[in-house]
Amino acid sequence: EEVVPTPRRMVVWLDGNGIDAETADRLASSGVDELVVRRGTILLSEHAPVVQMLPKPAVEGPMPTAVSLVVRGLDAKIDGHAADAVWSALEADFGGQLPAELILDLPEIGAAAAEFVSRLAQQSGLAVVPILTISQLQTEEGRGVAAVTHRCIVPAFGANGEDLRGDDDLGAHPLKDRLVAIRELGIRIRLAVALRPSTEPIVTAWAEDIDSLTDGDVA
Repeated sequence: EEVVPTPRRMVVWLDGNGIDAETADRLASSGVDELVVRRGTILLSEHAPVVQMLPKPAVEGPMPTAVSLVVRGLDAKIDGHAADAVWSALEADFGGQLPAELILDLPEIGAAAAEFVSRLAQQSGLAVVPILTISQLQTEEGRGVAAVTHRCIVPAFGANGEDLRGDDDLGAHPLKDRLVAIRELGIRIRLAVALRPSTEPIVTAWAEDIDSLTDGDVA
């Protein structure tokens, strides 16, 4: 199935510190279309789901902001209406400020995954975008999730595996060859790239002085 091309979009994920209006304006003027904040974890089981939310970081500026949540327990036997309870908890936390989309990181995928994700999208009325590694997309369950959402985020490149699950799940083959298994599904692929520096001695933040890595004041 041929997928209609869409305009290029760039999405930047924030850490727990949020972002001020000046920085948001600079990102927008640089071509960034959306921001993402990590908000917590959804724990599913045969009993009632548990939604663990992190404090909402301060995100200033008018740029659309999405929310990322880790979903665990999708390999268990869960009730078909678990998504209803999850959305009730999320909606209460969001209040009147709904996110631009819900991004779901799915470390485990079972037979109930596609139904849960599909029902969460129906209940919320929001775009739901799963993060699926290339290995997960080789499985029937992973392809099922991608098919019901019509889109997914695929970790592609990064360093250390700290920020992006599955960014080393590429092997020696070109990315286009590793995605053959889902080509016929006609879904939209959003590539994810982690940009955290790896240095010795360790530089813990982008703004930290890196003079110690060079001679004199070269840095």
